[in-house]
Amino acid sequence: MAFAKGARMNGATIAEGVNVTEFRTANLRGTGTSKVLGVTTEDGTQIDADYVVLCGGQWSRQMAKTAKINVPLHSCEHFYVTTNTLPGVHPGLPVYRDNDSFTYFREWGTGLLVGGFEPEAKPIWTEGVPPNFEFNLLPDDYDHFMQIWDGAAHRIPCLEEAEINTFVNGPESFTTDNQYILGEAPECRGFFVAAGFNSAGIANAAGAGSTLAEWITEGAPSSDVWGVDIRRFGGFHRSPMFLRDRVKEVLGMHYAMPWPRKELESARGLRRSPLYPAHAEKGAVFGQRYGWERVNYFMPPDHPATDPTIPETHTVDQPPHWLPFVQEEHRHTRSKVSLFDVTSFAKLMVQGPDAEVVMQRLCSADVSEIGKCVYTGMLNEHGGYAS
Repeated sequence: MAFAKGARMNGATIAEGVNVTEFRTANLRGTGTSKVLGVTTEDGTQIDADYVVLCGGQWSRQMAKTAKINVPLHSCEHFYVTTNTLPGVHPGLPVYRDNDSFTYFREWGTGLLVGGFEPEAKPIWTEGVPPNFEFNLLPDDYDHFMQIWDGAAHRIPCLEEAEINTFVNGPESFTTDNQYILGEAPECRGFFVAAGFNSAGIANAAGAGSTLAEWITEGAPSSDVWGVDIRRFGGFHRSPMFLRDRVKEVLGMHYAMPWPRKELESARGLRRSPLYPAHAEKGAVFGQRYGWERVNYFMPPDHPATDPTIPETHTVDQPPHWLPFVQEEHRHTRSKVSLFDVTSFAKLMVQGPDAEVVMQRLCSADVSEIGKCVYTGMLNEHGGYAS
């Protein structure tokens, strides 16, 4: 409310309860993109705008789809309960998170609020979020919530005897990598998105809002925000089935151990190199990069471990189990010859009389040598790395 009041004081008009039925755009000839012109509301009012910011929450995917823009998020059911009076609860009780049981607790009057981010979530509304659901709740599902409650009761034993006063099941949207979606849509100039905050919208609101404002007014953010940039997504992220399967795993990542180089297990096999069968036959352990199944390393055929995931007995002070295999591949490449399957890498053809001049300006290394592959960064207009 304070932000709304400040916006009005600075000349903003806030229209609540008004549906946007159309994003008006115009094609930019020869670019394959468009430019936003404004919006049309349900009563036919047309509002012209050089910039439009879509902050439609879990409705953002289906709203953006009407303008042929990809905002890959998907709703999941999200649960918490409140209890009756419990001994020891007081107003100064801190918020408590227990990552081992995927749960969190906070004081709620004289009782506790107990919620969590379960490892196996419950996706909902794959084909789209119903309209006018913003203040509604979903049916209780005690069976599903038990995977949270059992862990919470193990950590706070008095919960075993506690009475549940309220059960809340509300939908929230999650993205495919547990990072939110921010920035100018590559399909349409002037069309900005801030959505998919993965249950962390309040924590990220100030920074996201400031960054987006700078993006619009200055043309680019002053800090590196590629991890949340909407341009990190591709066409395959539009698949409702992919989104449904992936967010089922992503929700639990909030409290899961973030092992380095951890590979997600859901929604795999989307894009495969022609050499995929040959790699698999040789013992390849694959990771996923931009939807591609790409070889991380080769497991020796006589090695007893076949599971590419991190063993349950692994500790942070141990080297990863794949290190010896990668070391051997590294030695072989340095001393002999190795072939790399780069199917998953983007390829750009730059040609014409000024091709070398353009590439020398874009790249940090000398790319003028003929007959060689040059490993180089590609820079932006500020001299920073773009790729």
